[in-house]
Amino acid sequence: MTTPKKLSISQLSLYNPSRLTDEEIVASFAARQAVFERIIADISTEKPRSRAQHHLLIGQRGMGKSTLLARIAAELRQQPALAAVYVPLVFAEEQYAVDRLSKFWLNCLDSLADACERAGWTEAMNRIDATVRQLSSHVGTSPSQDEAPATAALDAFLAEAKLLHRRPVLLVDNLQLVFERISAQQQHVLRELLLRPAGPLLIGASPSLPPESQDYGAAFYDHFKVHYLSPLSVEEMRQVMLTLAEKFGTPQIRERVTRHPHRLKVLRQLTGGNPRTTVTLFFLYAEDFSPTVFGDLENLLDRVTPLYKARFEELSAQQQVVASAIANHWDPVTARTLADRTGLPTTGISPQLDRLEKIGFIERVELFGESSTGFQIAERFFNVWFLMRSSSRRQKSEVAFLTRFIESFYENEDRSKLARLMHSECDDQGETTSTLPRIKPLLSPPELQIPDSLELHYTLLAAYAENWGKAREALERALALIKDGFPASTLDDWHRASAVLLHLNYGEQLLAFLKERGDDLRLRPWYEALSALHRGNRQYLQNLAPEVRTTAEVYFDQIEKRLNALPEKTRRRPLPKPVKTKTPRGRKR
Repeated sequence: MTTPKKLSISQLSLYNPSRLTDEEIVASFAARQAVFERIIADISTEKPRSRAQHHLLIGQRGMGKSTLLARIAAELRQQPALAAVYVPLVFAEEQYAVDRLSKFWLNCLDSLADACERAGWTEAMNRIDATVRQLSSHVGTSPSQDEAPATAALDAFLAEAKLLHRRPVLLVDNLQLVFERISAQQQHVLRELLLRPAGPLLIGASPSLPPESQDYGAAFYDHFKVHYLSPLSVEEMRQVMLTLAEKFGTPQIRERVTRHPHRLKVLRQLTGGNPRTTVTLFFLYAEDFSPTVFGDLENLLDRVTPLYKARFEELSAQQQVVASAIANHWDPVTARTLADRTGLPTTGISPQLDRLEKIGFIERVELFGESSTGFQIAERFFNVWFLMRSSSRRQKSEVAFLTRFIESFYENEDRSKLARLMHSECDDQGETTSTLPRIKPLLSPPELQIPDSLELHYTLLAAYAENWGKAREALERALALIKDGFPASTLDDWHRASAVLLHLNYGEQLLAFLKERGDDLRLRPWYEALSALHRGNRQYLQNLAPEVRTTAEVYFDQIEKRLNALPEKTRRRPLPKPVKTKTPRGRKR
């Protein structure tokens, strides 16, 4: 048995998988394996005269659509049983020139000629090239004159496929561009052809579901088997890195990934689990290894700058204004707020939002406690890049604070579990007492505490004595002792202290104090968790940027668990508000 040949990292493509050989594509394919196998299984079960099952891949830029299409093409060429039945047709990623069906079928003929050249079928290639030259001269001057040229191009395409004894598989990236540019009438004509027995199979890709496949009565309603390419999980990112390390003979990358597992967790939260970014990170790990996660982040940002800059400059001037406002807000933002921030009327904002959503640049999210929908940048790492490269010093600081906070959070995750086991859980089991200092252990015994935990103990004693001034002073000393996040050794004490302060109805004072200190930014996930708990509903966290929300939800759950376990009789009730009485008419107070 021969050992697989190790590939060079220079053979790994970030943006143009079509330049790779089939062997290179197969070797470097590390994500989306399950979706690939499902589609190939469906293709394998097609009967010679079947009405084809068509597929649609949905995913934002960088989610692996183009690579998956290239991998399917390679499989259809390499597997003898499939190669004897199918011929995969690969198209240019952007179908900008297709504004009528005749051009679409001419593109299919061109792609069929490319497939013949790859397979070494020179006679067929020359014959198809001659047919394309002849038919191109008869394309109508406008889409309304396209019926005859489209029929001629389609007939020629089907005839050539029949001569090859192969069923065409159309692999069309950015399929939504084709749907947008051809008329509704021609969309129905295309659908009719795709539903014919023994007709071509269509596997398309789009950043979002095209309206033509969603709207009842539209040409392609319920036409596709849809596959959503979700963000990679931390474990999937890790597996991609390790698979590439093995295939490209880079054991140092395996060592770096396995020795620093928290790094991938942080970067996954900030990059949104984007496969392209994961491969970029693989390149960086192969070249160098930053001492910090923030260093990794800055190196990633440098690598994606040309791509993101070009993508932003593709937008129209007004779209750039709207997209900038959304990215600068970071959290999901309403159309009304965007109108206020940009100075554009709401009627002018809405068409731009619709267009940005259609091209997959932004996405809608439901906001809690709001009367309208929110909008956010769809590719989350683009939002981080924008904040770090094009925003104010304050917003750059927010990203840096968040990066260090979640790095501390994940780095301490395992150690904090051990620390929690060392604490007695008496209070979590609902022990009741009438005085707060006797809830054992409120914190661990003071004589055994490191400084920040001792200051938290004094904070709670003062809070119970209803001396917010002293409590604030002790809490300020405790916060001064921590840097980027809560230490693993005292994380549980911070959860408990947070719960008790809310239990004693100091939520409003606590939030105001943290905002005054700037800890609403420095320790934002904790601050947002406290804010949602004070307001009494976890759903407020869905109004946050995903990068913040992920960690805030963990803090919310940990603090809420301790809050619910505190005895009801120790809760400090808010002071009743004075009741306003009406002065009888004609009388003075």
